[in-house]
Amino acid sequence: MEDAYREVEKALGRPLLERDRNSVPNLNDVSDALLADARTVLANSPSPLMAHVFLRYYCGGENFRYLANFIEDVVRGNQSAAEWGLGDHAWAPDTSLQDQLYKSRDALLEPMGGYHGLRFPAYLQAWTDGASHSGAPVRPLYGVNYRNWTEYCKPGVSLFSTSTLEPAPDIHSTVCRWIAARIARCTAAGHLPGVEGLRARWGEIEIADLADWSPDARTALAVLLRELRELGPSTQHIPGFRAPDEWYHHAAQSDNE
Repeated sequence: MEDAYREVEKALGRPLLERDRNSVPNLNDVSDALLADARTVLANSPSPLMAHVFLRYYCGGENFRYLANFIEDVVRGNQSAAEWGLGDHAWAPDTSLQDQLYKSRDALLEPMGGYHGLRFPAYLQAWTDGASHSGAPVRPLYGVNYRNWTEYCKPGVSLFSTSTLEPAPDIHSTVCRWIAARIARCTAAGHLPGVEGLRARWGEIEIADLADWSPDARTALAVLLRELRELGPSTQHIPGFRAPDEWYHHAAQSDNE
């Protein structure tokens, strides 16, 4: 390591001071002056690894595994050190369509601590690309940073970095829309053939009779069929998101009668 330090000092044009060793334990506190020095080392050294050595000297070994991304995004790029690795995050349910069809609402939302009155926006392109979280209920998370984000990774949820969430005060329609869109995406991108079509498309994957589906899943299917029947097929809208909330409440009421 001492040889590497000498290479850094040569590229930097000055010695590394002992008082500076491990003096910046958080990468978000890297100053503009220190960034300028890191860019000097990067420019004057024959090896890009010397920038890692330089920043490790100041920021300590605990930050070593984050340095590659930090150098790419901040030293080479234009991101602010103070904002790097920070931002708004959210949990969304990470679940299969089968779970969405069979599990209760409480079971689907339990991994993220229940319902929080928010959802991801339902973007047509994301849905078309197969994003299972499009329109999903979410839980906002604060205080997530580059060091502790792994603490928020757990079974049953996916962690997303996002600044765009939207209010979703109606839990019933929100959950049912999310399920409906997933059903539609898994069956010919919106041309819903019903339960038999699900069986045919999935082959060996068992699709039980509607009686075995959760109430929300039955409601979702009923609204999808009503959308196609009354509004016709569309390639410009996400299935399940065209219907008003009242359709979901009416379908649920009818299912209970």
